[in-house]
Amino acid sequence: MDERGMLLILDEAQTGLGRTGMMYAFERDGIAPDILTLGVELVKDEKSKAPADALAGAITSACRERGLHTNIVQLPGMGGIFRIAPPLTITDDELHAGVDILEASLKAALDATAR
Repeated sequence: MDERGMLLILDEAQTGLGRTGMMYAFERDGIAPDILTLGVELVKDEKSKAPADALAGAITSACRERGLHTNIVQLPGMGGIFRIAPPLTITDDELHAGVDILEASLKAALDATAR
């Protein structure tokens, strides 16, 4: 965390691995994230890594119903690749509201899947 106590999480699913000429886009700006992700794949279980297509669809629908657009890739056989891509300009209140919606949507989708 930086001196202000703010956590910096970067998702380079779209910009990492040399796509910008550097290994990671953040390197161009001389910064270092506290957490770096390259997308998060939703799977049915950790051992088999079987794609969780239905869960990805349920999360997407639950977020949309609550007013949050999510970026979950839902191509056949890819499971659900969840990419963290908030707007370039966002207030703290909007960020917290989005995370709250995502949390509620994840819980609702997981609860429905468990039934």
